[in-house]
Amino acid sequence: MDKPKKTVKGFTVNRRCDSCGTRVDIACDRGDKCMLKCSQCGKEYMFYLKT
Repeated sequence: MDKPKKTVKGFTVNRRCDSCGTRVDIACDRGDKCMLKCSQCGKEYMFYLKT
């Protein structure tokens, strides 16, 4: 089983794509913003860190 990936700030990324159910990967991580992308269908998810 794969270990969940972590962002630069140490948050765990454990999400599945809404369309196909594949686990998404971190595409871009700038600390306060994180973009996740599905490797199967290419759907992107953007997350922002609230302070």
